[in-house]
Amino acid sequence: MLLNLHDFEKYINASIVQRGKSYLRQGRVLALEEESGHPGSWMALVEGSYNDYDVQVVLNEEEQITQCSCTCPYDWGDCCKHVVAVLLKIRTLQLSQGYKKKMVRRNVKKPSVEEMLEQYKQLPLIEQQILKILALYWEPSTAENIATLFEECGFKKQKGKQSFTFIHAPLQLLFSQKILDRNNYNRFQLPQEYADALCEQYYDSDEDFKTIAKH
Repeated sequence: MLLNLHDFEKYINASIVQRGKSYLRQGRVLALEEESGHPGSWMALVEGSYNDYDVQVVLNEEEQITQCSCTCPYDWGDCCKHVVAVLLKIRTLQLSQGYKKKMVRRNVKKPSVEEMLEQYKQLPLIEQQILKILALYWEPSTAENIATLFEECGFKKQKGKQSFTFIHAPLQLLFSQKILDRNNYNRFQLPQEYADALCEQYYDSDEDFKTIAKH
């Protein structure tokens, strides 16, 4: 039986539901985005007790939950507290006018290469370094692979967090700004035209590119 977004908690362990509600109240759903061109497919980042976790939820037209997954180690049932928190967040968004406004903004067309190059100048250093990595290795890459290369290059990561943990928030930001593409296998990629333009403009003058090219 497929669970429905509007009453799923009736069929899930009550303690898991309560923990999910607590996570939502505490603001632990750090990022939530419905994938452009894939209505009902949601990606989220949830802050856990020790790490941040990726959550994916897919809803059909009747708002039944056809797929849900989380990168946490929980294996005692279909839904962990992180998934519950995300489902509750999605339901809250859908019941608010703010969600409708977000849907309008989400339909804005992808920025041009020139616009993305201009955006690049305003990005924090970490986001710029992620884009440099993907510009040189522009084949679709998982967050884990990007984080590994980031660490191997000796780039400075956020204090107190492992590379694989901290990399999620910047990737979500770049994806929400339509700078990065993401496929159905949760792999990130720069549009080839943007990757080429970024290398052409900055490769010779930016030492980070040479560092990345060595790995």
